[in-house]
Amino acid sequence: MQLLTENRLFEIADIVANIIGVVLAVILLIKFTESSKV
Repeated sequence: MQLLTENRLFEIADIVANIIGVVLAVILLIKFTESSKV
């Protein structure tokens, strides 16, 4: 049971890391396009 919850935690952490990476990429992209416009 303990191993299962740890695996689930790692899966969730991986998904969260992916989401954070995408969000950061989008924010950087928006900032880059805005700065290049001005």
